[in-house]
Amino acid sequence: MGSGWFLDSGASFHMTDDKSFFSVSGVGTVIFQMEHGARITLTDVKYVPGLKRNLVSIAMLENRGYDVVFSKGKVFLRHIFTR
Repeated sequence: MGSGWFLDSGASFHMTDDKSFFSVSGVGTVIFQMEHGARITLTDVKYVPGLKRNLVSIAMLENRGYDVVFSKGKVFLRHIFTR
């Protein structure tokens, strides 16, 4: 079971092997807490038995209005509000 969450630029969806996150079998919503304390709600997280790391899909974040920027070994997320 993966204890942390890892950003993955190749993942098609968010995924975890931790069943405790789900109230409905197979797909759920997870509150992801970043190092500095900010929280992001991940929706449509898939349950994948045997997965070694919990993965956060960069493509899904971008599709939901986040800028994902990698700089000097760090990642920065910014939610862009559209009107």
